[in-house]
Amino acid sequence: MADGLTAISSKPKSPAQFQGIFDVIPFKFTFEDDSILDGDEYALDAAVPGAALGDFVLVTPNADAADLIMVAYVTAADVVTVSLVNVTGGTLTTFATGIVCTGVILKPKGVFDSL
Repeated sequence: MADGLTAISSKPKSPAQFQGIFDVIPFKFTFEDDSILDGDEYALDAAVPGAALGDFVLVTPNADAADLIMVAYVTAADVVTVSLVNVTGGTLTTFATGIVCTGVILKPKGVFDSL
């Protein structure tokens, strides 16, 4: 088992390379909960027109999310489910006032069909 992580990256050939693979749908939502107990998972559904099963979803909060796990995925047409898991060891009230999160849907353009 490895003790660390080594990142290997290369420069993209061109910015259009990404655009050739995905269409992008940006979205924004507010995650609000008075208190999130240690080890608990909370989920919410966000309406995102155009989202479809099989699309990739990326989300990020506009606040410190240390020791929180946030995962998003399309669960139905036009619906993104965002799950938040508290692994801090204590109860959090960070999201009591509502935390704005931004995200993008990455819709494959069919280039994966031949794989």
